[in-house]
Amino acid sequence: HMVPEKKEKPTWHDYTGITDLREGFKYVFRHREIATLLLVKSGWALSGGILVLLTVFGEQVFTTGGQGGKSGILYSVRGLGAAIGPILAWHYFGETRKDMYRSISMAYFVSSGAYILFSRAPTLLWAVPFVLLGHIGGSIQWVFSTTLLQQIVPDQFRGRVFAAEMALLTLILSLSTYFTGLGLDHGVDPRLLALRLALVFLVPGTFWVVYLKLHKKGIGGVSL
Repeated sequence: HMVPEKKEKPTWHDYTGITDLREGFKYVFRHREIATLLLVKSGWALSGGILVLLTVFGEQVFTTGGQGGKSGILYSVRGLGAAIGPILAWHYFGETRKDMYRSISMAYFVSSGAYILFSRAPTLLWAVPFVLLGHIGGSIQWVFSTTLLQQIVPDQFRGRVFAAEMALLTLILSLSTYFTGLGLDHGVDPRLLALRLALVFLVPGTFWVVYLKLHKKGIGGVSL
């Protein structure tokens, strides 16, 4: 008679999902291309404090007769940019894997330039197109990195890879938001904070330019 194989008793790591999350990170660390794509959203999150500043600009910076109340407009424009960004990118830059890699790289510089201009905008009317453009760039990064990960990561690892991605994104976004709020509490000019966060976009953007140049052959099975 065959002795039934004993199943290991689940630990609290298994029940809380930590085991799956750890396996997801291990898989990512073994695959350079997947690791790079996983960092796309976290690269944007480095400047995530911008979302705090949209409220500050709408309520305090762009005031008329001492009255704010314009943050809703900025957030609406942000949503519009997020909706049309990938559609425009697919239409004008293409939707092959090679095209999406290039669009991700370009999008960081679009977001940076848009928010540099936003930080200097004299009025709400001037700020609106810059917020729109900034979040067109952000949505390109988000949608294209998700699409590429879905294409590249095998089914059995996909959930764990996305869990690792969201965990890292949430951590970095929280830190960026916290330090932006800390700067505001210490009296740093919101325009200066917006400028600094806009310049931070150049860090992941530069990384992507260098990465694509160094690995222009064979990324995603295509020649870049």
